[in-house]
Amino acid sequence: MLKKLSKSNKRILLVFVFIFGFISIYLIGSFVGTWTISDDTSNVPSPTIEPISPNPNIDGIVTIRWTKTVPLDMRNIYELYRSKDNGAWILVDDNTRWGTAYKDENLANGIYSYKVRAREAGVFSGYSNIRTVSVEQYIFIPIDPVALTLPLIVPNPDTDGHIQLKLTNGVPNAIGYDIYKSSDDINYVLLHSINTQITTVWTHHDSAVEDGKTYYYKVISRGVYGNSDFSNTVSVKVQIYVIPNPPILSTFNP
Repeated sequence: MLKKLSKSNKRILLVFVFIFGFISIYLIGSFVGTWTISDDTSNVPSPTIEPISPNPNIDGIVTIRWTKTVPLDMRNIYELYRSKDNGAWILVDDNTRWGTAYKDENLANGIYSYKVRAREAGVFSGYSNIRTVSVEQYIFIPIDPVALTLPLIVPNPDTDGHIQLKLTNGVPNAIGYDIYKSSDDINYVLLHSINTQITTVWTHHDSAVEDGKTYYYKVISRGVYGNSDFSNTVSVKVQIYVIPNPPILSTFNP
């Protein structure tokens, strides 16, 4: 025969039922929120993938990082997608709950593109920007060229308004050279680009000068994947020589 509950026991039972019901509702809501996926992208901000470095990659291990746009907890994730050589997008990882980075390993040579989207409580964001990296394992990558050394400009001062800037012999691993010019040794502008290696002597003629001014020149050596620092700076002053008119001889009639 069941005993009648006392008032205190009834209170304890009611509290227990209330707590159990609250926890049950929370867990059910969490479960539904986790597995009911919505295409509504209006409220979840899209992540942004950071530039991938190094690029090109030479070991087949690429690390992708993106900005945090949703809280990192059990209900929220990021989905990372990859495309190789402009092929179909495939889901690489959909369980990055505790971070905003992923290490993609054992990649063969090729061009890889990545995008990511966030999911918060069952709602997806739009896709992020796309970042691309070239994997080039076992491919020789030339080192960056060193800075070129410019010889002094002669004659100096220049007397005819036609400055001759000489580049001699070039430097290893360079595929071209950019010549910069300034009239104050502070603000430089690109004057001319040489899109080839120099094996002997290259002379650049500059006639865009004014009498009485001093001009400064320096050069960058361009490589396949990077450039050198600036070369030394050479300068020349323009002093155009003007042949004086001959004296006018007057005739004398005694």
